[in-house]
Amino acid sequence: MKRKERKRDRTPLDEYTIRAYEGLVQDFIYITKCQYPGDVTGDRVNDWMLVLEDGYVAPDGKAHKPAAPRTVYNLFTNLGCFLRYCGIEPNPGAHNYGLRKLQGVNVPGKNETDPEAFTPVEMEKFFFFWLLNCS
Repeated sequence: MKRKERKRDRTPLDEYTIRAYEGLVQDFIYITKCQYPGDVTGDRVNDWMLVLEDGYVAPDGKAHKPAAPRTVYNLFTNLGCFLRYCGIEPNPGAHNYGLRKLQGVNVPGKNETDPEAFTPVEMEKFFFFWLLNCS
């Protein structure tokens, strides 16, 4: 389906991106056993995330090591984008795959702290040092 679509400038979609979504969906279907849009529930998405955190062996025998929280967050986001593309919205107006009820329970999030910013004085010292030693 996506392989035949084109961007606005008529160039084909990126093959790597298409393959990444295909792999994500195949793994999701394998782990959750969902076959129809109505099968996708918050509990199944939650179970999928827990399996990702623990690691698993795919049907082709490839072992997937346990995923870090940030990786689970990224895969969760990608899955949500794909489900929205398919018309499965995370709200009661359409198919509800229950993500709202999971928020705060096990839905991964960005737990990273913001990077520390340098003060103007520190920046001035850095550039002064760099000018003296690197030029």
